[in-house]
Amino acid sequence: PSASPTAPATDAPQYDLDSVDFVTPEDVDAAGSDPAQRSQLTGRALEQLELIDKALRESRERVNKAGERYATARDKADDARAEVKRLERRIENERNSAEVSDQVVGLMVREMRQGTYSVPPELNVVLEGGDDMLYRYGVVSSLTRDQVLNSKRATRAADRLEQLLPEADRKRKEAEQLETEAAAAKREAVAAQEWLTNQLKKAESSSDALLEVLTKLGYEGGTVSSELLGLLKTRNDLRALSDTELKGNGKVAQPLENWRVTDGYGYRTEPKVGMHRGTDFVVNGNTCGAPLYAMVDGTVTYAGALGTFGNHVEITTASGLVYSYSHIQDNGIGVDLGDKVRAGQPVALTGTTGFSTGCHLHLEVLVDGQHIDPMIWLRANGLA
Repeated sequence: PSASPTAPATDAPQYDLDSVDFVTPEDVDAAGSDPAQRSQLTGRALEQLELIDKALRESRERVNKAGERYATARDKADDARAEVKRLERRIENERNSAEVSDQVVGLMVREMRQGTYSVPPELNVVLEGGDDMLYRYGVVSSLTRDQVLNSKRATRAADRLEQLLPEADRKRKEAEQLETEAAAAKREAVAAQEWLTNQLKKAESSSDALLEVLTKLGYEGGTVSSELLGLLKTRNDLRALSDTELKGNGKVAQPLENWRVTDGYGYRTEPKVGMHRGTDFVVNGNTCGAPLYAMVDGTVTYAGALGTFGNHVEITTASGLVYSYSHIQDNGIGVDLGDKVRAGQPVALTGTTGFSTGCHLHLEVLVDGQHIDPMIWLRANGLA
């Protein structure tokens, strides 16, 4: 059997179902008809059912906390990288401005010194009427003033560049540090999800065995953990659905059916100010609980809470494309970390967890690690 994942160093769990010596049907057989031993086994089995519930609640809470830390770190890194790009665009504009101004000045000076300066075509019409040297002198004086202005523009652009370059370098280092911290936070969040997945599998098998134990002991009051039932229901329902039908054409699929866009990609001021790095969708009809489908074959690389994004599923494809679904309803994730999914396979249920004003899908798409407008990808693949 494979070894269970090691719990993250921070926020260590109090409960570990792998370390529990669960009562088995064989223990009941060994106890025979001894009432004291049977009573003791009944008590242990009931305590262990409660322990399973506590362990799963704790594991889920650790996933939520780790996801919140990762969401905060990711937002900081994304904002820092956006600031670097903004500075790089300003630097490029200033550099172009300085180069153009220098080129204009250099061309003017060279041609005037060589006596080859030609009057611009737009001025020929004005000068066709005569050979007024004073007028021509006025034109040359004006051009000389333009030369000075271009020279000043080049100087100012160079001064701005001198200020922007070190600032951009500093911001770039800050962004790299924040990206490193975000990557570490994601590893912790993923580790917490792996821990929960392992505990969930142990809980499912152990609960079945404990119920069998209680039945053999003649006890009818044993109940399965509500936490376990909640976590398993959507997974089982969606897996059963995917066995009967896949949406799409086998290569790509809509993220959900009968959708319409309610908020696009880009900067926005509501419901909160900032860059909206995804597109929001609702279903024509009833959005809450609507199935979300994998758009492309891939591997689940995140499946859990993500701070203000609520419950979140991220899928990474073989080509490196990453897409994600946010605000999934509670107990609405139907896949586990590391699962292989197919295009058109239901993976989650639409909800309104996290910072959300109503049931909707927040879809993000990343190419080469950079966010793009999801609608561009949907249109390119014939899905919009």
